[in-house]
Amino acid sequence: MVANRRQDRARVDASGAIEPVEVDARRELAGREGSYRVLPSPRGVVLMRAELPVAVGVIRLAGEINAPGTVCDVFMMLTQMGWRGQLVLSDTGVTRSLFFDKGNVLGAQTNVAEERLGAVMYRYGALSEEDLARVAAHTRRGARFGAVALELELISQRDVYRCLRHQVEEISFSAFAQASGTFCFLDGFDASKLVSHHVIAAQALLMDGVTRMDEIRYFREKIPSADYVPVRVPSSPGRPHPDYARTFEVIDGTRSLTELGRLTGRGEFAVTKDVYGLERSGHVIIRPPARSGGARDILEVANQALRAVHVAADAAGKGRELRKGLASFAGGGSGTHGVLFLMAGPEADGTLDVERVAENIQRFGSAAERTLRRTLYDYVSFAIFCVGAAAGRHHEERLGEDLRAALAALEP
Repeated sequence: MVANRRQDRARVDASGAIEPVEVDARRELAGREGSYRVLPSPRGVVLMRAELPVAVGVIRLAGEINAPGTVCDVFMMLTQMGWRGQLVLSDTGVTRSLFFDKGNVLGAQTNVAEERLGAVMYRYGALSEEDLARVAAHTRRGARFGAVALELELISQRDVYRCLRHQVEEISFSAFAQASGTFCFLDGFDASKLVSHHVIAAQALLMDGVTRMDEIRYFREKIPSADYVPVRVPSSPGRPHPDYARTFEVIDGTRSLTELGRLTGRGEFAVTKDVYGLERSGHVIIRPPARSGGARDILEVANQALRAVHVAADAAGKGRELRKGLASFAGGGSGTHGVLFLMAGPEADGTLDVERVAENIQRFGSAAERTLRRTLYDYVSFAIFCVGAAAGRHHEERLGEDLRAALAALEP
C-alpha cells in the first residue's frame, strides 16, 4: 500500500466524459462546478478554462513544481519580462498568490496559517498571544486582521506596514522551497485585492531567498531548530562584533531563538544568523531545548519523522523498498524492536501506535526512556538511510537536513 500519495486520479472515457476516480480528484473538481472551455493542449495534458464571467485572467505561464527551487526560475523569468499579473502556487491544501508589476512584487496572499499576517506579527514581536486572541475574536466578522489590530490600538500603523512586508518575504521564501504542486501566472489583477501596496524588487526577493535557503542549511549543522537556546560564555574574548551586539544583549540563557526573534522584533532567521556568528566567535554556546520526559512526546516526534520519510520514499517510487528494509532492521519481531513494536505497527504511513508503544516500553523499567530514545533514533536514522540507498544520495541528504531537529530531539 502506498501511503500519503495524492488520491487524484480521474478518468476520461472514449466519449470525452470526465469522471473523478479518487477522493482528491473529486474534491478538486467539486470546487469547480460550472461550464468550461477545453483548450488545445499536448497529449497527456488537459487544459480547461471556466467561461465568463467566472474566468480569471489570461494564463501567460503555467507548469508543474517538482523540486525545491522551481519557483526561483519562475521568479527570474517574471523579473525579466516585467509582466503585471498574479502568480498562483497550488499544492495539496496550500495556495499562495504573489502580485507582480514591472519586475516588482506588490503584495502576497496565503492560506497557510504560519504565513498569515497575525502569525507574522506574533513572530516579529508586534503582538502577544493575548493580542492575537483579541484580534481574532473581531476578525471572525470578516474585517481584515491588520485593520482590527489598529482599531484596537494594539499596534502602530508603522508596525502593520513592517509586518506586511515581512509577510510578503516569508510567503516568497516559502514558495522558493515548495517542492510539489503547480504554478500559474494570470494576466492582470484587481488592485483592490491588495492589503497594501509595497514595491519590493522581485530580483532582490529572489537573491535574499536563495541566500537564506543556503545559509539556513549551513546554520542547521550547529543549530538544528529555533527551539535551541544560546547561553553566554562568561570568559568570552571581549565584546562581540557590532553586527551581533543587539542580539547578544538580550541573550539570557533561557530564551530560545524563537523567543529572541520576538523580543528583538527581527524574527527567527536574523537572530539565528547572529547566534551562529556569536558561537563561532566564542561568545555563546548553544544548548538543545529542554527535553520532555514523556514517552508519548518522544513517540510523536518519531512518528512525524517517520511519516515524512515515507512520504519522500513514496514520492520517489521507493516506498516498497523502504518498508522492506525497515521490516528487516526491526528483526521480524525479535530483540528490542520486537518488544517495542509488539502490536504497535508500523502503519502504512510508517507511524507507530503511540499508546501501545508507551505500554510496551514499560517492560524496560528504569531504562525505559533511554531505551525508547536509542531505539527510535536508530530506527529513524536507518529509515533515512534506506531512502538514500533506494532513491539516491541526494534524497538522503535532503531528509537528513529536514529532520535534523527531530533526530536531535530523539538522540539518546
